[in-house]
Amino acid sequence: RMWHINDLYGLNAAHPAERLSVIALDNLSRVATRAKEILDTNRPVLDAFSQSRADLEYVRPQFGTIVFCRLRAGSVDSLYRLLMERYETCVAPGRFFGMPQWFRVGIGGDPEMTQEGLRRLGLALEEMQKRS
Repeated sequence: RMWHINDLYGLNAAHPAERLSVIALDNLSRVATRAKEILDTNRPVLDAFSQSRADLEYVRPQFGTIVFCRLRAGSVDSLYRLLMERYETCVAPGRFFGMPQWFRVGIGGDPEMTQEGLRRLGLALEEMQKRS
């Protein structure tokens, strides 16, 4: 029964997503301009955050919305759990990408939300330092 359901629904893209992608392609210059404005706002915020943290390092990509940060000491999985449970904030642990001391941070979202996420990440990192 599950295979039948998958055959019916799993291979078909969601109609609203298809419609939205057509609208986005019809307005590609507006979408690209907005994305660039968001990244131009979020990248310096991430730069300032990472420069203020001796417990992190990261390689700043020239393009893209994803950044990998390396936790210099401690467990990324512990950081992940702390962020989720106490700060309602999520990063992607690097173990999913073969990089266990690293974690992935997205910077392509709303600038206020990105700034708040980095603030919470900082609080979690400080809490981890106090525990060790």
